[in-house]
Amino acid sequence: MSKTEPVFPADRSGTVGKPWPESVGGIVNFYTTAQVTEVGGNDHAGILKCVLVDRGSVLNMMPLSLARRMDLVLHPQTDVVMKTAASTFNEIKYYVNLDVTVSGVTTSIQCYCLPEQGGRSSYTLLLG
Repeated sequence: MSKTEPVFPADRSGTVGKPWPESVGGIVNFYTTAQVTEVGGNDHAGILKCVLVDRGSVLNMMPLSLARRMDLVLHPQTDVVMKTAASTFNEIKYYVNLDVTVSGVTTSIQCYCLPEQGGRSSYTLLLG
């Protein structure tokens, strides 16, 4: 890796198929707290606890019920079906655009909204 290449590029597609940086060690996932605001300057903001950072995930996700409670703009999404780690298939009908700040670092993400499954999720936001 050259010294000018960022370790964590803003475009995560550049990391597909590349090994995880040695500097991260054996950390696979962890929970943290994040500040979330809607892209576009809307006043829909909040501090989310139980944010799961999971390097095994390739998508950013949040429960649809939380997106609605935060009054976020739901953008329609078609033709996306996702298989979760629990081997359930979910049709994704919406996504939201968010600015997420974790440990002082802010990035803009597209986050898919998972439909309610009748139970409570173990995370408020999954960052892949």
